[in-house]
Amino acid sequence: MLPALAFVLAVAPQLSSAELVARPAPPPGETVLDGVVASMEPEGAAPRFVLRGDLVLLLRAEMVMRGAPDPLVGEFHPTVVWGVLEQLVGEQLAVREAERAGMSEVTPEQLASMRVWMLRRLGGDAGLASLLEATGAGEQEFDALLRRRVVAERLLRARRAEGTDPDEATLRQTWERVRHPAEEGGASARDAALRAELGDEVERWESSREALRVDAVRYGAAGSLRAWVRALGSRVRLRVFRATRPAASGG
Repeated sequence: MLPALAFVLAVAPQLSSAELVARPAPPPGETVLDGVVASMEPEGAAPRFVLRGDLVLLLRAEMVMRGAPDPLVGEFHPTVVWGVLEQLVGEQLAVREAERAGMSEVTPEQLASMRVWMLRRLGGDAGLASLLEATGAGEQEFDALLRRRVVAERLLRARRAEGTDPDEATLRQTWERVRHPAEEGGASARDAALRAELGDEVERWESSREALRVDAVRYGAAGSLRAWVRALGSRVRLRVFRATRPAASGG
């Protein structure tokens, strides 16, 4: 179990309009294969649910991609976990909106492009295998993650959400940073992955621009999704479930 998940949900009401719901935890020693950690209930629509397994997989993947210490086994601050939960909620809601707008189809080419992009930042096939082993997920769950990201990215761009159309100045700043990483501390995990992706083309602006744009859009999507969830406010009832155990009886 990811220890941070045991208490992160307690801070939810302070960070968003989420409603915190306590429910009995399973008896000690009982194994739960998966469980619902949150529900989204848009007005006039059936609820959607966030599964613990999906949250753990996305959280660990994000931590690897951000270069966090011990991303596959470490504990993370509750606000970090909550931010990823908001991101996952945003992805789920984006898929729902895309389905209603007829924008939810994903082509094999789009899925392959997202997979290549993520694998490079997860450490290739070996890194993906380690991620799946650490989270208990399978290829099917990872494919579902890829599909959600493709659909969410498309919906955000269609709605011209903030961060989905990086300006030229920002791209050039990133390009210069990737070309000339700071000597002290070296390149960030994100910049190192982008430089490896560009290879010798990193010295050519025109050859680098599209990869820089895609990278900015895909990293920026998380923030855009979190902002969207917060902006929805009362239009979507967000309930977050926290497991509780009965107090031990005295005597």
